[in-house]
Amino acid sequence: MTCTDSCPLSTDSSILYQDFIFTAPVTLTGMQITLSGWTGAAPGLHMLQLLSSGAFASAVSSENTQSCFAPNPSNTTSTGLWTTKNAVTNIPATLQTVLISTVAVGTSPSDAPSFTWQPYVSASGQYDVNLVIPGCSNFQDCALRTSVQVTVFPGGGMQPWVSTVSQQVQSDTTVLVYSGPVVPSSTNFVTTISMTLANNPEGSGQDGQYELVAGNAALVLTSANVTSAAASGSPGSNATASSSQRGFGFFEWPLSSSASIDATGTIPNTSKTSLDMISIDLYNALGAATSNTTSITAVAQHPSGTVYLGGNFQLTSGSTSGISNIIAFKSGSLISLANNGLNGPVASLVLYGDKLYVGGSFTDTNTASMQGKLKGVAMYDVSSNSWETMGAGVNGMVASLALANGQIQVAGNFTEVLNSSTAGVSAGGLATWNVKSGSWVNSGGFILGNMTFIGNSTLPAQGQEQTQIVAGNVLSMAEYGASGLVMLSNGGSTGPLVTPMGVQLDMSITNASTAATTTKRQLHSRHGPSAWISHLKIGTIFTRQSTTTSSSTLPPSPPAPAPAVLTGAFWTNVSTSHEVAIIGGNFSFPSSSATSSALAIYDPVTSSISALAGAQINGVVRAVYVDQGHLLFVGGEFNISGTTANGLTLYDLSAQQWDTSSVQPLQPSAGSSVVVRSITSSTYKSDAIIVAGSFAQAGSVSCQGICLFDTTLNQWSPLGSGIHGEVSSVSYAGVGILFFIGVM
Repeated sequence: MTCTDSCPLSTDSSILYQDFIFTAPVTLTGMQITLSGWTGAAPGLHMLQLLSSGAFASAVSSENTQSCFAPNPSNTTSTGLWTTKNAVTNIPATLQTVLISTVAVGTSPSDAPSFTWQPYVSASGQYDVNLVIPGCSNFQDCALRTSVQVTVFPGGGMQPWVSTVSQQVQSDTTVLVYSGPVVPSSTNFVTTISMTLANNPEGSGQDGQYELVAGNAALVLTSANVTSAAASGSPGSNATASSSQRGFGFFEWPLSSSASIDATGTIPNTSKTSLDMISIDLYNALGAATSNTTSITAVAQHPSGTVYLGGNFQLTSGSTSGISNIIAFKSGSLISLANNGLNGPVASLVLYGDKLYVGGSFTDTNTASMQGKLKGVAMYDVSSNSWETMGAGVNGMVASLALANGQIQVAGNFTEVLNSSTAGVSAGGLATWNVKSGSWVNSGGFILGNMTFIGNSTLPAQGQEQTQIVAGNVLSMAEYGASGLVMLSNGGSTGPLVTPMGVQLDMSITNASTAATTTKRQLHSRHGPSAWISHLKIGTIFTRQSTTTSSSTLPPSPPAPAPAVLTGAFWTNVSTSHEVAIIGGNFSFPSSSATSSALAIYDPVTSSISALAGAQINGVVRAVYVDQGHLLFVGGEFNISGTTANGLTLYDLSAQQWDTSSVQPLQPSAGSSVVVRSITSSTYKSDAIIVAGSFAQAGSVSCQGICLFDTTLNQWSPLGSGIHGEVSSVSYAGVGILFFIGVM
């Protein structure tokens, strides 16, 4: 029963006890009972208990004593400096004690002091969680008061419930900060109610200071049936189950409710979760900016609980005003990403650890902080709150992202991936980004079209890679696609195994439109002496060119637009016994420090590419040859900054540096340039390297088109009496017999 002035006790001996209930949650600092009348010889009570209808915790630790059924008393924790403050109450000889903490105006919530109540909860049930705000009149601190952010963790794996509460109240005020299930996970379970400075504090403070006040927290049991209702009402309000609020773009559907809720009608508040505050906050933040094109199209949740949302929107009110197209929701509030979001719509989000990958129709952040290198794709580092580039993006719109096997698959309406603002590599609507290497890689297949979706199939079997499904307007596709190079190996009865180069090469950084030739040095098999060749008279096959006739030039090489791999050789590093391929041509690629070009080391095991240490080649490489296990001869049309190299150079693979002194440079004929097309060696003379192409002189030695370099003496010498003309290819037949093809 409820009574005010007079509370009669029953004289019926069959009634074991009576409850007298306070009509509203109150804060008690003392209690006095007066027996004003009795029946019998004298007044008396068998037992008197002061009970709560839930659980409570005082900010003052000494007031938290162990209650019935609780193995431990309620507790409190705090950060920052908190001190006690007393106020006289209307009960004689009693004081109201609270804890206060001051904080400078302008302090961020993350740097402000915080206070946490930990009331003991003995059983699961539906609870109203109330925070008692001490009135400022008794404490004479109204000018210092502001608003606080309160976060309730109800347990049971449920999301935290966050609300903003004003402490600018004249008298003690009870505020409902959560209404819903509280589910203890163990006998020692405590729910937590945390308080800190609000994101947008009320008032201006006094003398540059705000004051935070910690009083009591109380849990009122409303039902022992934990399934009868869920978190209802707006946080920080006394909304009932029938109340409603407008939201936008986001709704979390609890799977546990799918069997009991009819979603074809009005969805009850029993389906509402704490994350549904996202939609309410978004609606409020959009203000008048909501239009038919405004949308939320992608959601990703970090293990920390932070939710990231992308779409086409502009926030115009509240603390996130000015944010565009991507936003985060953390601890019950919308928070902005660095640089005010992105300057175009977001279509897809993928989280990989602390890396948030974003795809859409943007080119930069709102503040243009990334120099336009976020074309269509971007990566946001959650831990450092900063944007990072993915190369320089793609040359079109990205519609979908997916994660598989440590790679981000990108699908959309684009034709190239970009490693710089100008250099691009063909990728018709589908591209692959390697998370570990931080670079665009070749996925092996080729698709051309406007792709709209990419997603993972069912989980792979043990030891197998995850497969993916790609959808869109497919114009053409092929089983294999490569950027200039494929590796072939024996494949048994099914034919050769084809392994495309796992990296993407770019155009030449010196002249992207240069038409590189398709001629490259072949791997020559060395045959034994042939019986028929000794009977041939070489002069009857190749008529010597008249010495009086001016030498001709080779016809233009067929075009091989960059990126093009024109030559290659295998090399085994003796220190690691690991075979790699050295490739040359007309291409560039991003290396650890800068953009490298024309020459690279490709590791087919790790599908990685690296540059040779030192200065980079400026031009096109047409021939490479490894001699003595560590000397790399490089030929083509190029020069190297800081050296005298002209179409031919030597690199020491062991020392990892250019050898600028051993090989005297080649000299061109008048009005032409040096072009080296072939570098070979012969078993007839082990220390001889044959260099062929278009040149007139090697060092001080006159040898046109073809010349021998002695690797022991580091000297040039002509072959016989030499030739007049240009050589495009060299081959060997038998011991000491050399064929070369060109114009002579």
